[in-house]
Amino acid sequence: MVFCIGFAAAAFSSFLVNAMIGGTLLADGLGLGDDLNGRAARLGSALSLVIGMVVALLVTVWRTIDFAQALVAAQAGTLLAIPLAIVSVLVVLLRPGTSGVRRLRIPAVVFVLVGTAVLVAMAALSFTTTLDALRRMLGGGP
Repeated sequence: MVFCIGFAAAAFSSFLVNAMIGGTLLADGLGLGDDLNGRAARLGSALSLVIGMVVALLVTVWRTIDFAQALVAAQAGTLLAIPLAIVSVLVVLLRPGTSGVRRLRIPAVVFVLVGTAVLVAMAALSFTTTLDALRRMLGGGP
C-alpha cells in the first residue's frame, strides 16, 4: 500500500510538472510569452491537463480498450515526440547566429550528432516493439 501511494505521488507530480513545461513551451512557441507564471502558459498547462483527462475518461468509459494497451499507445506517442524534440533542438543549436560568441567547436558538434543518432535509433527500436500493441489496440490484427 505504501509503495502504491508513493508511486501515485511520483506519477502525479511528474504529470503536473510536464504539463507546466508543455504549457510554457506552447505559449512561448506561439509568441504569447515565456513566463512560467504567465496567463498563456497557465492556459496551455490547463489545456494539456484537460486533454489528458478527456483521453483517460474515454479509455475508462470505452471498456473495449485495455488500460495496458492505452499505456502502450501513450508510450508510443512519447517515442515519436522525443526524436522530434531532439532534432528541433539540434536544428536551433546548429543554426548560424543562434549561439553567438559561444559557437560549438567541431568535436562538440560531432559528439552531439552521434548522440542524436543514437537516441533516434533507440526511439525507433522501441517504437517498433510497441507497434504490435498499437495495432491490437486499434483492431488492426493479432
